[in-house]
Amino acid sequence: MDPQVRQTLRLAPLWVFSAVSGRSARFDPLEVEAFWRCLEAAALMADGVTFDLLSEASTDRAGSVEAFLRDGRPTASGLLEVAAALDALPDHDARALREVLITDIGEGVARARGPFGRSVRKEDQVVLGLVTELLATSDGSNPLDSPYPV
Repeated sequence: MDPQVRQTLRLAPLWVFSAVSGRSARFDPLEVEAFWRCLEAAALMADGVTFDLLSEASTDRAGSVEAFLRDGRPTASGLLEVAAALDALPDHDARALREVLITDIGEGVARARGPFGRSVRKEDQVVLGLVTELLATSDGSNPLDSPYPV
C-alpha cells in the first residue's frame, strides 16, 4: 500500500472523531477516552487491513495524534481523501473499514456523548449522516446499511 494512502487511512479514525466531537484540537478528555476505547475495541474485532490500521493507530496514540495535528487537512477534506483511499482497497477491506469508522468509532463516540452514554443525540445523528456521506464510495453509493440519513 502506498505510504500516503496508508497514512490517510491510519488517520481516518481521528477524522471521524474530529467530526463527531466538532473539534480538530483541544478535545474533551472524556471524549478522548471514549474514542480510544472505541478504537481499541474495534481493532480487537477486526482483521486484515482494518486490524493493521487500527492497531497501528491505537498502539502509537501519541504518534497518531501528532500526525493528525501536523497533517492540517480540514476534517471534511480528510474524510473525502479517506473515501478515495478506501476505493483503492479491495471491496471487502474497504467495506469493513468503512463500517468500523462509521459504526464502531463514530457511533461509539456519539453514544458516549449522548444521554447516559446509551443513545446518540439528534445533533450527532446528523453528523454521522454527513460522515457516512463523505465516506461513501466514489460513485456516491453508500455500501453500508446505515441508519443515518445521507
